Amino acid sequence: MLDQSIVALVADRPHYMASGAIKYFGLGSTWPGPDVLSSELTQWVIQLVLESSPKAVIECSRSLNKTDFRPDMRACTVPTLLIHGDNDQSAPLDLCARRTAQAIPGSQLKIYEGAAHGLFLTMRDRLNSDLLAFIRLAV
Repeated sequence: MLDQSIVALVADRPHYMASGAIKYFGLGSTWPGPDVLSSELTQWVIQLVLESSPKAVIECSRSLNKTDFRPDMRACTVPTLLIHGDNDQSAPLDLCARRTAQAIPGSQLKIYEGAAHGLFLTMRDRLNSDLLAFIRLAV
């Protein structure tokens, strides 16, 4: 699957990124709804990604797909908050956040119902509130 993504990325990077935005933000589903993200904000995020190095995007994808981070997670000793959407198609909840929460001792997992990978924009108010609350408790 990674190789297919790389081929598509190299063939038509703007199209690959634009079509990925639908899954990234959970667009087209009943949530988050048309009023959560404007088309301009969505296009701005796509443009930010297009400004990054194509080689860096490919190598980050390879690293995330082929590196076993479990030993590093078990060694983590700082307070850790994981925030993940249950509609994340880029990094499925059960495959990623739940396993990460189990691997990091004492970590806390918050699941945002209906949220996709781009919840930093679609759920920004809730995210900021949860981050500030976690920081206040951790200090």
